[in-house]
Amino acid sequence: MDTKTFYQIYDMIMAHWPESIDVKDKTFFTTGGVRVPNLIAMYDEVSTAVEDGLPEYTEETEEYIEWAGHIDWEISVLLHLAAKTSDVIYPHQLNRKDVLASCLKNEYFIDDWAE
Repeated sequence: MDTKTFYQIYDMIMAHWPESIDVKDKTFFTTGGVRVPNLIAMYDEVSTAVEDGLPEYTEETEEYIEWAGHIDWEISVLLHLAAKTSDVIYPHQLNRKDVLASCLKNEYFIDDWAE
């Protein structure tokens, strides 16, 4: 995976996210976690749309499809973190470089990364 392909996948995924999400429905737990039903529902919709838009699975598209799934998940993780401190989150305000940095903390990404 290279930066250009990462950004192509990122942009494809972000096209499915709305401008804003009301996350007032969150429930905090004593462990420090938070459950955010509106964000979970939106993530499910986005993930389905992303999966529907991916190319057919072949040996040549395998890495692209796997990366799309991981990038999709990292975006949701960062939005979840934002939801902890805000009642409305704005997915399109995520910084692509922050998403990339978050991805590169994952061993899977590091192993497959090629600048």
